[in-house]
Amino acid sequence: MNQRLFALILTLGWSLGIFAQIQHGGEPLHWGETAPNVACKTFAPLDMATIAAEDAVTATMKDAPWRFGIEHEVAWTMQSHGTWTEENGMRVWRLGVQAEGATGWSFYLSTYDLPKGGELYVYNGDRTEYQGAYTHKNNKPWGGLALGVLEGEQVVLEYREPLGLLGPNKSHVGQIAVGQVVQGYRSLLLREFELQAEQSVNGPFGNSGACNINVNCPEGSDWQVESKSVALIVNGGFAACSGAMINNTANDGTPYFLSANHCLGNPNTWTYYFNHESATCSGSTGPTDNSISGGTLLVADGGSDVALIELSATPPAAWGVEYAGWDASSANHTSAVGIHHPSGDVKKICFEDDAPYTDVTGGAQVWWIDAWELGVTEPGSSGSPLFNQDHRIIGQLYGGAAACSGSVNNGAFDYYGRFDVSWGLGVSEYLDPTGSGTLVLDGYPTGFNQDDGCTDPTACNYSPEAINDDGSCLENDDCGICGGDNSSCSGCTDPAACNYDETATIDDGSCILDSEDLTITILTDNYPGETTWSLTDVSGTVVASGGPYATQAVEEVTQVCVAPGCYTFIINDSYGDGICCAYGTGLYTVSSQGTVLATGGEFTDTESAEFCLGSGFGCTDETACNYDAEATTDDGSCDFTSCLGCTDAEACNYNPEATLDDGSCVMPDPVDGCTDTCDFPVSVSEAALAQTVAGTAVEFGAYGTLSSLEVTLDWSQAEGTGAWPADLLVEIGLPDGSCVAVGGYNVTSATCTDLGNYTVVWPDTWAVTTAGTYTASIDLGGAALSGTGLWSITLINGWATGGSSNYDATFTMTGLCTSDDVDIAGCTDAAACNYNPNATADDGSCEFDSCAGCTDASACNYDPAAVTDDGSCEFDSCTGCTDASACNYDPAATIDDGSCLQLDACGVCGGDDSSCSGCTNPEATNYDETAVVDDGSCEFAPICPEDLNNDGQVTVADILELLADFGCTANCDADLNGDGATNVNDILQILAAFGSDC
Repeated sequence: MNQRLFALILTLGWSLGIFAQIQHGGEPLHWGETAPNVACKTFAPLDMATIAAEDAVTATMKDAPWRFGIEHEVAWTMQSHGTWTEENGMRVWRLGVQAEGATGWSFYLSTYDLPKGGELYVYNGDRTEYQGAYTHKNNKPWGGLALGVLEGEQVVLEYREPLGLLGPNKSHVGQIAVGQVVQGYRSLLLREFELQAEQSVNGPFGNSGACNINVNCPEGSDWQVESKSVALIVNGGFAACSGAMINNTANDGTPYFLSANHCLGNPNTWTYYFNHESATCSGSTGPTDNSISGGTLLVADGGSDVALIELSATPPAAWGVEYAGWDASSANHTSAVGIHHPSGDVKKICFEDDAPYTDVTGGAQVWWIDAWELGVTEPGSSGSPLFNQDHRIIGQLYGGAAACSGSVNNGAFDYYGRFDVSWGLGVSEYLDPTGSGTLVLDGYPTGFNQDDGCTDPTACNYSPEAINDDGSCLENDDCGICGGDNSSCSGCTDPAACNYDETATIDDGSCILDSEDLTITILTDNYPGETTWSLTDVSGTVVASGGPYATQAVEEVTQVCVAPGCYTFIINDSYGDGICCAYGTGLYTVSSQGTVLATGGEFTDTESAEFCLGSGFGCTDETACNYDAEATTDDGSCDFTSCLGCTDAEACNYNPEATLDDGSCVMPDPVDGCTDTCDFPVSVSEAALAQTVAGTAVEFGAYGTLSSLEVTLDWSQAEGTGAWPADLLVEIGLPDGSCVAVGGYNVTSATCTDLGNYTVVWPDTWAVTTAGTYTASIDLGGAALSGTGLWSITLINGWATGGSSNYDATFTMTGLCTSDDVDIAGCTDAAACNYNPNATADDGSCEFDSCAGCTDASACNYDPAAVTDDGSCEFDSCTGCTDASACNYDPAATIDDGSCLQLDACGVCGGDDSSCSGCTNPEATNYDETAVVDDGSCEFAPICPEDLNNDGQVTVADILELLADFGCTANCDADLNGDGATNVNDILQILAAFGSDC
């Protein structure tokens, strides 16, 4: 073999085996020779049964990293471990690690400080692969270095420096200390036997599930540029997360890297692997020689689960890394694509054809993906970018439930932190360094035209390389920010103000001199990451905010300085169970100078409270019940109902406390006088009322103002255990159609105004499991419950998981009176949809449309609630294939339309086997390895190609045919060796076969 060719192949073989970050050439001492003796630290074999059980649990958790090795914390220095020798004019230190069954090793060097001339190498025990040299160029500001994974049961660290370099006491100059060793038990770069084992469990694509799609499959052909931005993050023994290089408005290649906040540990200890992808659609391994160690955290915020990192080095141009473009606008997007490293596997891609939509989860604002059309994400995909239809980043993966179910997508959701929200959380400071206000940017270098830019030399963003002025020229603002709006150095410059900003140089008029002190205290529950809050002024502007929090059951206190005025405090729980009392006893309190303005903790998704601070606030409307003559500013508290009632002293229902007549007066009968019954009882009974279920409303005609309820309840649990009388939720319906609710444990009314749960209305003696009779008095004087007409009471079992209970209750309706003269308004036409049998006065509300519909039970749109057939029945929309064994079975179809199909041999629904047909004979020249069905097209090379006339012998006649074709350079009949021409080589070949029988 040509020696140059052999050397080239050998070099390529070594380079493909290297698994490392930016290195600087060279090779270990005595490479290619017998290995020197090395002192090794031996670790015990790992307990694989325990490890497998742990991995089986975390494999189902999207936010859990994919583990490939067990971390050992150590404290090894060049003085305490390893051996020193002098070789070839070098001072050499070596230290090895080994363990039976180890698939590979990696190291975190807690100290790494090399002089010029010092070199570090890492190689495996059989000396077939190595990393290095690492030199002084790899020194980091934080003094450490993370090394990549190297395969093998034994791995050796080898450091060397010239003898002429002398440190203290004439010792070595280089300083290396090992802080962590990772003992691998499965490999990121799968070897053949590991690949077979993984495929038997997960499918054909390495570590990840079988429904994943390699980025270099045909589906990913339009995303090759963006895929070059995506990298795998390795931290210790974990393929922790994914992320992407991201462009900035300077288009200068600053190595900014976007990932997720929940992935964070210390980015300094991470290794970032680029271009770890299979070159083919079916491949399961890829190169791992493009990596960078360490980075500096710039932005981390749970508000969008964002992390922005600046890598410790810029990826070399030879790696072809793309800096992805982004969209920080709040625009809607029509589709989405995710590119990621699931379970530490080679790069994958997934597609969402529908529009992602906004939501809030875990305290973060996210883009929600209902279900992927193609591909999924897995542990290790966290932090990976979400691209919109314009190939720009709009978020990074936070979490979800999407996964493979065998070889198919499980159809579950994922959610990504929103990049447009991250923009306002500090990301814009780095990705728009010019302060241009740009919200949409293409990638770099692919999307960047260097000829376009600012050509004005006086501009702060002048580009000397630009030829065409693109209108982007900017000037420095007063803060020295290019294209800024003075906001970066604006604020309150008055030291006497409570919101004085010592860094501000421009006063923006925000100083608060006559301030009100506000204290917001959050006692966190067991899930503090779900809790956030905000404080807004009357214009809706957020003046303060807090959360999500990190620590359980602690008081988080925030002091807020605000101007006198009215504010709204809003607290949110992303899970929807408040902060008390299902999982911990959380509590929020808003106070000012010792006065509690709002407090609570039992709510669902959100709760708010309005209040005003300062003097002169109150109701300024003279017609209101609570008019305050001393108030100068209306605080929105005016009440126009609590003082309503009958003001005629001659009426049977005269209310001496009423100041505004509501027309409810009932005058005495001329003969019998006032015969109405007031403060009357209403009995309501429900047997075995199931959890969350509402009983039947008991209705009655009455007039007046309901001031209190006197309750007597006979209670027992019918089914289940642990229920209380205090679980009872009572809805009170008023004549105007409104309603209020009192009581309930963890069930609230869907339609009625809540006046307080069980802790507010029922005595503590009701919070027991003992059957018996219970009494209570509920003060409703402040609720302004007045009216004349039909009232109602409905009982609801207010414990969501408590089984069924028996309720037999009597309610004394204090303040209400019954009378034969009370008109109950409603529809009195029995043929109407809304007929009210209790109505005594028709109010013109009768309607006959809402109960009309299709009454044919065989129709697609049959309406069992319809009373009158409106001719709308149709029999087409529910037709389809009703054969459950068919590949196009439609479970929603109720009428079979004869469209059922079966899978062909290729797995194509209704196919004709053509998609997988071809030649299945491996010996044929047109053998198709993907074919399943043989279509008879196989072709075979002739046994004796030199027999040009096919007479069974190579004779002079064949030579004559070749000579007739001699000199042909295209589509040649006598091209025996397939080089495209008939030439001397073909003559030599036919002469060699001359005389042969074929």
